[in-house]
Amino acid sequence: MHGRSRQQRYTKLADWDYISKVSLKSNEMAFFGNGDVLGYEDYYHHIENDHVDGVMIGRGALVYYIKKLLLLILLIKFVKLICDFIFSD
Repeated sequence: MHGRSRQQRYTKLADWDYISKVSLKSNEMAFFGNGDVLGYEDYYHHIENDHVDGVMIGRGALVYYIKKLLLLILLIKFVKLICDFIFSD
């Protein structure tokens, strides 16, 4: 279950209180929540506090990891420039 409606799109945060209430009523099947999960901290928070069996991580996590990847690429380029400068003839 996603914590936002289609009309809300990305203008509001996911309603995890609502997800939690619905999950308490669905005791015969696995229940997964989704919305505004940006990393493993959010994942564990929702597993421990919102009565869900699982958490789907979507677009938010991609933004988090893309930023990390871009920082790593910049660091690699910086180290290469330093090595080229130090070891040039």
